[in-house]
This record gives sequence, C-alpha cells and structure tokens, in this order.
Amino acid sequence: MNKNIPNLITISRIALIPLFLYFIIVSYNCNPTNLLGIIISIFIFIILAVTDKIDGLLARKYNIVSELGKFLDPMADKCLMIAGLGVLVFYNRLSWIIAGVLVLREVFITIYRLLYVKRKAKIIAAGNLGKAKQVSFFIICPITFLPFVSTLINNILFLPVVAFSVCSAIGYYVRYR
Repeated sequence: MNKNIPNLITISRIALIPLFLYFIIVSYNCNPTNLLGIIISIFIFIILAVTDKIDGLLARKYNIVSELGKFLDPMADKCLMIAGLGVLVFYNRLSWIIAGVLVLREVFITIYRLLYVKRKAKIIAAGNLGKAKQVSFFIICPITFLPFVSTLINNILFLPVVAFSVCSAIGYYVRYR
C-alpha cells in the first residue's frame, strides 16, 4: 500500500469541508428549510467522520503511521468540528457558549501540541478522552443539523461532548506539562 494514502484521505477530508458547508448553508437559507439539502450535508458530514476512522485504520494496519498524519488528522477533525459548530451557532441551533467551550478547547490543544513539538520534538497523539470527544461529536452533530430538533435539545445533546472536551484538555495538560 502506498504510504501516502492515509494522508491523502486526511487532506481530502479537509478539502471536502467547503462542500458540506455549501449544502448546509444553502439549505438553511431556503424558506422553508431545504430538508433534502440538509440530508445531503449530513451525508457528507458522516462520510467525513467515517473517513477519519478509515485513514487511521489504514495507517496502523499497514504500519505507515507518519508524523505528518499524526498532525494532519487532528487538524482535519478540528476543521470539521469548527465548521459544524459555526453553522449551528450562526443559525441559532446551538448555544454560542457550548460552541465557544469546544472551540477554545481545540485552540488550546492545538497550541499546546505545537509548543510541545517545539520543546520536545515529539507530536502528542490523541488520547482516549479526546477520541471519545470526537466520536461523540461525530454522532451528535448530524442530529443537531435537523431543522425539527430544537435548540434546547441540541444544547442538551452536546453536553457529553463538552464534558469529554474539558476532561481531555485537563488530561493533556496534566500528562504533558
């Protein structure tokens, strides 16, 4: 297997985020909301989430884990997360406080990882709580795009994501300080 395939999948994930954004934004701007467009955007989002798992599985199965992949994969996750949260907040589908906590965690972890690489010349791999945060986000977020799910329900659904996010940020800090 070509050693670049997992990284190419990751780069493709980043490149497809604008397509997801296009469909969800156009759909929310229709009056009434374009349910077919939202379903298409959810489908794209799920493909991006599933390929997150595929690139990692391929890299581990064929022993082609790279330092670039360790860095790019979490960045692709962060880009998709921030895009999804941005849409939800912009269209009043999620509290900006919840989105703010999640985005601040992503910024904190990214800066922390970069400083750690600079200091130790080693990339911090994702921990179990960070992975749980990501999986819970990938499961919950598509549900919250549906126009018939209320903002209150969306906020409640996101509470486990917030809990995993805060706990994983504390865990990274404690483990790698």
